[in-house]
Amino acid sequence: MLKLFKKTKTEPTFDNLEDVFKDFVVTAEKAIGQQKDLYIPDVIEFTETFLNLGNIGLTIYQRLILKCLYNLNLSEEDLSILEYWKSTDKTTFDFDIKNKYQILVIQAGRRSSKTLLAGIIATYEFFCLVRIGNPQAYYKIASGSPIGILCLATTSDQAKRTIFRQVQGLVKSVPYLLDLESKGEIFIGKEEIACESKQVYLYAGNSKSGSQVGANLKCLVMDEVARFQSADGDNNALELWSNLGIAGAPFKSQALRVAISSAWEDGDAIEQLYNTAKVTPSMIGFNCCSWDINPIIAARDNEVVMAEYAANPIIAALEFENIRPKAAMAFLNYDEVRRAFTGKSIIKVQRNIVYEPNPLVELNLVECETTKSYSSVIHVDPAIQKDAYALAMGHLKYETNSDKPLVVIDFICAWEPDVNTQVKLSNVYDLIKEIHQYRNILKVSADHFNSAETMQKLNADGIPAESVFFSNRTQITMYDTVRTLLHENRLILPNDSFWTPLLQLELARVELKNGGTKIDHPKTGSKDIADAVAAVCTILLGNPISINKNKPVLKAATVSQTFKVQQINKKNKFKEKLHNHNNVITKFRNLKPI
Repeated sequence: MLKLFKKTKTEPTFDNLEDVFKDFVVTAEKAIGQQKDLYIPDVIEFTETFLNLGNIGLTIYQRLILKCLYNLNLSEEDLSILEYWKSTDKTTFDFDIKNKYQILVIQAGRRSSKTLLAGIIATYEFFCLVRIGNPQAYYKIASGSPIGILCLATTSDQAKRTIFRQVQGLVKSVPYLLDLESKGEIFIGKEEIACESKQVYLYAGNSKSGSQVGANLKCLVMDEVARFQSADGDNNALELWSNLGIAGAPFKSQALRVAISSAWEDGDAIEQLYNTAKVTPSMIGFNCCSWDINPIIAARDNEVVMAEYAANPIIAALEFENIRPKAAMAFLNYDEVRRAFTGKSIIKVQRNIVYEPNPLVELNLVECETTKSYSSVIHVDPAIQKDAYALAMGHLKYETNSDKPLVVIDFICAWEPDVNTQVKLSNVYDLIKEIHQYRNILKVSADHFNSAETMQKLNADGIPAESVFFSNRTQITMYDTVRTLLHENRLILPNDSFWTPLLQLELARVELKNGGTKIDHPKTGSKDIADAVAAVCTILLGNPISINKNKPVLKAATVSQTFKVQQINKKNKFKEKLHNHNNVITKFRNLKPI
């Protein structure tokens, strides 16, 4: 009990005994208070009850990431999202092993709210530490040892402007912590938030500082690790990640590390950490587009996001989708690709979600220019849930001063499913049939995958349609055709479509792989619309393409040839019906040819 007395300059006397007793009571109350643990909610309850985010709440995807890190129970909806993300390499979550995660890696685009999530984690960890009566005793470390939470950014200014400012704002949004500040029990500064009585500190740091090595770190947060640089200009993110990670050893399985960043370049630090998470049981990684995590603010059709893609789709894809540029490996010349986008879309569609009863993506025709002066070819690249179901339409245009025709792609679109939706396959057929009312369609082709029923229905309606097989050799031929057209300035692509930036990006990033035997996209990209465009170019120019039963490809034709094809199909359809009725065969033979 003598330890509770406050030291005084003089020995206790009868005159100052009252003051000594008051000091004793105050010191005793503080000591008892430090030994009392208060209720600690889980991170979801903390964000929903103790943290005041105003009129907004976390999306289901933001909550899911927090649940995974803190090993909380997952709902059926959570698991379905994780299954979809796992199938598209957007998470390293392991369904087979009940891992206790300690390390979170978020590779996500701008406006994805990754800084908010990291800030919530740092704030929650500080909140929990000050709610514990004696944190040092709780974690069995030496009495009087400081416990730190470190938020690192590329520079000191960056730390103060981004991650630490986010944490500072969140701390001030927790009424319990604000009450402690008003009582003088915690200090909220520009570079530090401290609870001196318990020696708990939340710091801001930068990539050029190693001063925290050797401290006791309960939580390490590194913001934009792909852009970290040492004083020498080298990326030192992984070195800091390892050295500072050791500072969490006293907390064992309860130490946390969080790395967040958008992509920067091929093989950058965040990509390496995400790949490490695939083989490390204690790590969980997320590799998401901005709209995967924050579909409200960072929606793909958000005006600001669309403007970024329109200005420079390569940079926009890097910043919003983690798609790193690999110009040295590109099959097509980017400058030639960009110059080709000089045309206009003659069809406008609107994306809708319908429930039958599950949510399905459909595209509805809004506007279509009417003409019968030329014939068009359509190719569809099917998919249901993972990739986009893409469509491209084009025709040949002859100019008087050239004997080689231009290929004009005047309509592109894509049914883009997400975690909760699939493509409404019947809508693909409906859209093509509706377009045929306004345009002469010479031919519809489709990759054989998931296309047979649609092709059969189109043939039954008199629209020539066939499934095709895309071997590796065929795809190289197709894209070589596109490359030739680009070299000769004979390819015109629409510059006003919603999908123009995506097509420009896909064409700029297709690569020749496997020793020159395969055309493909980078693992984080796509080429669905590009495939459809390449197929249309190939069919229009009459180049060989693999078709079911080796049927010849129809070359571009005149309007009269188009009507002839339609009449032949109608005649064959009529014959097929009469063939099943023996009593009218004689009558059929007397009919005049159509």
